[in-house]
Amino acid sequence: MTSCEGALERCVAPDESAAIGHDYPSLAVDAEGRIMVSAYNRSGRDLVFGLWDEIEARFRFQRVDTVGDVGRYSALALDSEDRPSIVYFDATNNALKFASWEQEGGWLLETVDSTSSVGADCDLAIDPDDVAHVSYRDLTYRVLRYARRSEGIWRIEYVDTGADESLPAEQACPLEQRQKARLGLGYDSHIALQGASPVISYYDGDCGALRLARRSASSWSVQVLDGWDASLWTGPSSEPLTQVGRFNDLAVDLTGNLALAYHDAGAGKLKVLHFDAGLPVVEVADDGLRRDAPGVVSKTLVGQLPSLVFDGESKVVSHFDAASGRALLSTRDATGWRTAQVSSSIEGFEAELALLPSGERVVVSAQRIATLSAPIQLIRLVK
Repeated sequence: MTSCEGALERCVAPDESAAIGHDYPSLAVDAEGRIMVSAYNRSGRDLVFGLWDEIEARFRFQRVDTVGDVGRYSALALDSEDRPSIVYFDATNNALKFASWEQEGGWLLETVDSTSSVGADCDLAIDPDDVAHVSYRDLTYRVLRYARRSEGIWRIEYVDTGADESLPAEQACPLEQRQKARLGLGYDSHIALQGASPVISYYDGDCGALRLARRSASSWSVQVLDGWDASLWTGPSSEPLTQVGRFNDLAVDLTGNLALAYHDAGAGKLKVLHFDAGLPVVEVADDGLRRDAPGVVSKTLVGQLPSLVFDGESKVVSHFDAASGRALLSTRDATGWRTAQVSSSIEGFEAELALLPSGERVVVSAQRIATLSAPIQLIRLVK
């Protein structure tokens, strides 16, 4: 993954891929503070992996998979020895693939699932035993799937097929609505681990709702968190009543507390949800209202493509400001939520947020990287 150049007295990663045209970036930071990304290179239609070069202030990329159109929806995670693994979509074969770094052996590529058109909207988590957990969408059957890799063997499960028999009546999406909308489940899936148990957040496209699936023993339980109220449904429609959670993310803190950040499209807001005594509590982290001048308030669409981390006791979310095209950073502390623009020079589409071991915050987008060590100007919010 790196080579050492005696003349420079430093070790660097190869730079095999042009820095132009990278989509679907996924960000990880190892114990030494090295910043890594996986991404889809548009020009070559390849999966690439990058290491941040602190001296030259740029990513050095290497190609991971170049066979066909590969690398969309890339998700990067590190194992117990900080070795990177990437899960991604193979658009040529409509399959879910997995790449893992095998020390001197280079990248090991595996096909996880090719039973139908699968692998879009995938995400990856690796537990302390180096077991890989993957969530992904089945485009053929319009359902959410889960794969687990242990001792080199992949085991695949259905998470949510939309049957909804176990849900309360007010949370269930009617079969007639699913048959009319035909969008399905599993959009923008994100997976995290609470202890040894995987948890997946995702969007139900048929009923426009944010859902959460938890695995216990050998079964999955599904919960509708926001966006669907069966009492308001008047009949089948090709468009859901609400569009809540199409963009979402989740994170678990060091004590096992779970939180979700998500976009409410109808209101143009960023919401953040946590649990209190097992019950979901929703807060508006950014309502998109801006005081442009005394007595002048404007509304912008915010909250798309959120990336959520815990910074100590604070929740921090990067998200997209549709008006400026820039990345925003919303932080929850003891006084409430505050939002600031990451940088006037940082485009915010597909932004990802992470913390360095030093506590420094790092944001990476499809365009470039920014460090947030210096104070940033707050955008005033209308209460």
